[in-house]
Order: sequence, then structure tokens, then C-alpha cells
Amino acid sequence: KIVNSLFIVLGMIASVAAVDTGRTWEEMLPCRDGKKLHTRVILPRDDVEGKYTTVVDRSPYGYTDLEWIADLFLPSGFATVGQDFRGTQTSEGLFSIWHMDGNDSEDLGNWIVEQPWSNGEIFTFGASADGLGAFTTTGQDPDWL
Repeated sequence: KIVNSLFIVLGMIASVAAVDTGRTWEEMLPCRDGKKLHTRVILPRDDVEGKYTTVVDRSPYGYTDLEWIADLFLPSGFATVGQDFRGTQTSEGLFSIWHMDGNDSEDLGNWIVEQPWSNGEIFTFGASADGLGAFTTTGQDPDWL
């Protein structure tokens, strides 16, 4: 059963692997304390003037391969935003086991909802450290979550 499930999951991943990853750019976004965090944005390609619900995944593992997340969500019309945790990869600051993560998540969300491509709706996504980071966002109780 486990092997069959693995093949089903691999098949699902392979079926979306060829998805066009859309319009992509990277920024160093400033946080409330002035530290800048490496952020990558991918928008659906087909609707240049659209406004999108955004899937956010913040991670200590790096965002050189955000495309797999985009492959899952772009076909359904979501924007995807990945951000390296403070003090990891190319983000500034000191990684301190999510000490500032709630504030950093809130700052990212506030930036997203101000963008012309955002419809103001955001949800967080992640497993492992990414999921724990997503959980810290709820402690800030932002309006956009």
C-alpha cells in the first residue's frame, strides 16, 4: 500500500512538473527592524492584470526551487511567495528558532496585500520548519490571514 501511494504521489508531481512557472522575480524585503529577507514571487503567466490569492511558504531551507510549490498552486490561479527565514540563505539577520518569525511573517503579509497583484487574501503553507513558521503567523492575528 505504501509503495502504491508513493507511485500515486510521484505521478501527481510528475503531472504538474511541466507547468509554466509564470512571472518570477526576487526581492530583499525590509522588515520592521530594517533587516532584509530574501523573497521570491511567482505569479500566473496567463492573466497579466489579475489579482490573486497568495500562497506563502517561509523556510530556512532556501528558495532556489520554489517552482515545485508554484507547480502545485499556479494552475489553480494562486500567486506563490517564498521567503527565506531571517538569518538563513541570503536573508539578513540572525536565525533564532522562530524568535522573530511572527513579526517577519506579518511584515511579509502586509507587503503582499499592498501589491497591485494581490486580492488581499493570503494563506500559509509548509511542512516541518516551514509549517512551524506558518503557525507563528497566527499569533500576530493579521487581518489578511
